[in-house]
Amino acid sequence: MQITHVTLKNAKSYSESETVVQFAGHVNLIKGENGAGKTTLLEAIGFALFDTLPYSAKDFLRRGTKRGEIRVGVISAVDEREYEVVREIGSSSKV
Repeated sequence: MQITHVTLKNAKSYSESETVVQFAGHVNLIKGENGAGKTTLLEAIGFALFDTLPYSAKDFLRRGTKRGEIRVGVISAVDEREYEVVREIGSSSKV
């Protein structure tokens, strides 16, 4: 499986406008200042694909928001097709 992109909306330091991080094949480097969202990006991948977080999903939401979303694009090693895993956080009602 190869991760192609991660889209975050209202996840911790990521705002309501969608942030898309594209990944190239092979090796990728994630770098930035403290508090820039590097760990959030890795936690989002784990949460979307494996339903695991080191804290409650409610704490993964950006402060002051009720709803967020994570999208992770992956290419399957089995059939080489691209799939997108979507995980919603918080209230299911649209605000």
